Amino acid sequence: MVKGERDLLERVRTEIESRGLIRPGEKVLVALSGGPDSSVLLHLLWRLSREQGWQLQLACAHLHHGLRGAEADADLERSRALAVSLEIPFYSRRVDVARLAREEGLTLEAAGRLARYHFLDELADSLGVQRIALGHHLDDQAETVLLHVLQGTGLRGLAGMRWIRAGRYVRPLLSVSRTEIEAYIAAWGWKPARDETNADVSLLRNRIRHRLLPVLEREFSPAIRVNLARLAEVVREEDDFLDDLVRSKWAALEAEVLQVNGAPRISWSLEGYAAQPAAVQRRLLRQFVEAVAGHNPPRDLGFTRTEGWRQELLGLARQQVVSPRPLAGPSAGPFSLPGGLAYWVGNGRIVLTRAAVRTAPSNAAPAAAAGTALTATGRDVATGQAEAASRGIRLLIPGEVSWWAGAETKLWAFWADTGPSRADEAVTVDSGPSPKYSVCVDADEIVGALQLRGRRPGDRIAPPGLSGSKKLQDLFVDRKIPRGWRQYWPIVVDSKGIVWVPGLAVDRRVLTKSTTRQRVCLAWSGPAWPEQARETGLVQ
Repeated sequence: MVKGERDLLERVRTEIESRGLIRPGEKVLVALSGGPDSSVLLHLLWRLSREQGWQLQLACAHLHHGLRGAEADADLERSRALAVSLEIPFYSRRVDVARLAREEGLTLEAAGRLARYHFLDELADSLGVQRIALGHHLDDQAETVLLHVLQGTGLRGLAGMRWIRAGRYVRPLLSVSRTEIEAYIAAWGWKPARDETNADVSLLRNRIRHRLLPVLEREFSPAIRVNLARLAEVVREEDDFLDDLVRSKWAALEAEVLQVNGAPRISWSLEGYAAQPAAVQRRLLRQFVEAVAGHNPPRDLGFTRTEGWRQELLGLARQQVVSPRPLAGPSAGPFSLPGGLAYWVGNGRIVLTRAAVRTAPSNAAPAAAAGTALTATGRDVATGQAEAASRGIRLLIPGEVSWWAGAETKLWAFWADTGPSRADEAVTVDSGPSPKYSVCVDADEIVGALQLRGRRPGDRIAPPGLSGSKKLQDLFVDRKIPRGWRQYWPIVVDSKGIVWVPGLAVDRRVLTKSTTRQRVCLAWSGPAWPEQARETGLVQ
């Protein structure tokens, strides 16, 4: 072992001990891409365990993103070979990141990050792992700080990456430079994977790495990377202090953190929130998001969206909103915040909750679930703009969506007990002046997010008992739906196609069966036909 290697091992050991990153004897899961950084991290931890007597219980995890073809396959095999050579348990998973990005409306980078952290969290929980080790290093930290400077973030962004995140993720190499990692690899004669996408200067981070940082280093400060990392360290300490200070404001806001149907939910006073200084308001919103989101808060809730959300809440406070009111969040998705979060305001309080599909099961009735999600509206259809509704409104579970069908109607989605319903219960109709049409479907057969929209040309459905599929137009004709109603009729779809046409048919693809593990139930309160056709004004 050469002196440089020994020095690096001792420095990493010192950082781990002084910062409380990992304790001897702990179970540690290493995120292993097959690249230089994660490979060196795994090897250093292995040496600490074997040579320094730490007796770590190491495992490593590799996520295949379904991108880069043969190169990605080679990364997987290279990672596996390294783990085998060190006699460390190896786990891998393949994810179609491109498909995930399409279904969730994310960039490839964001979808890949989401898939990685989901895999790591799930595996760590199953193995009883205390720490998940990531290979980020000093140069990554410098790039991150510069990236946040260019994006105009606040203190949180300038604090860069943390040595410990969410209580389980650790970064033991944050003081180690890329040059030191390359030297370590050369000394051992390794040939780790090289991700060619890191050379793509169309990506902002890569332009910072290959163009901006070299100029700053050459013309302004040879120690720019170390200085940026030091800046992050100082800002992080001050940011933590402010977080603690702002957290003391929770009592004044009567903030409550609850578990509702297995998912965290937080509520706080709208009036109390509006009385706080602007800087405190922004930080409170981020803290509330972290309290609900857990290990992986959404990364795209930056200053712009936080500020937009803050301004919207202040506007509601000025209006003295008392009754429950649906809100359109400042995110890219309709009526939601990033990361599967949603909020609503009612009775002078703000409620933030998880709104992603496949949260913990709930046996609550639709009316009980409605207040925990958001309400959207298709009222623009009433003016004849049926094409606007065809774009789709995301249906949250649990959630409630308003839909204009001559009069305001509602559609609910909620979780039901495990197990199948009878085939003859696939569609039921309750009698009464305000009929409710309901269906329960197999949650595992739903592809992507559920949406509510109007009909589109070429729409088809495969009802039970039919060998093939039929045009939605033919279904309307067969069920004698008045022509004037058809453009307003709600259609529930997922990424694969039609799931349910309320009151008419359910697609056999999503029918429950004996192997069904989880059901999603949908209910629509709509007008009857043809008796109410003329009463609604849709048919003359």
